[in-house]
This record gives sequence, structure tokens and C-alpha cells, in this order.
Amino acid sequence: MGIDQLIQEILRLPRETRALLVEKLLKSLDSREDFYISPAWRQEIRRRRDELESGAVKPVPADEVFKKLAERFGCAPSAFGFWNNRDDATCDDL
Repeated sequence: MGIDQLIQEILRLPRETRALLVEKLLKSLDSREDFYISPAWRQEIRRRRDELESGAVKPVPADEVFKKLAERFGCAPSAFGFWNNRDDATCDDL
């Protein structure tokens, strides 16, 4: 089976199954030895984590963020991401 045929087979799987597959594939690529985070980014990550945990900031769901972006730029929310399983919308002004 070639890669193109494999991809076609995978795309026929239910969305939840494809999501699980993506998760497993991404984990297989996660190599700590190739992954470097600068001290400045580590500090920023800790700061953001602490703000979330303390309640100083409120997380905003991705669908709300993308909806606001779509309204601001005048295009379909699907132009901003993968979360809704659509790739038919575009926003040329981005």
C-alpha cells in the first residue's frame, strides 16, 4: 500500500479515530532530546501557567477566539483553523 492510498484510507475513518491517530503520531515525534525551550520561554510558560492556575486570567475557548477573528476579518470561522473539519473557507485578508 502506497502513502497516497494509506492517506485515503485514513481519511475514511471516523473523526474521533483520526484524532486518536494524530495524537499517537504526534507523540511518536515528540523527542525530548530535539526539543529545546529557551530560559526566557520557560519563564513565560510558567508565568502564563501561574496566571491560569491563580484565576488572574480566564481561558477563552478556541471556537470563541476564531469566531471573533472571523468577525473582525470578515470571513468564515473555518478559515482560521482545523477544529471544525472544514477546509473550504478562506480569508484572503489574513
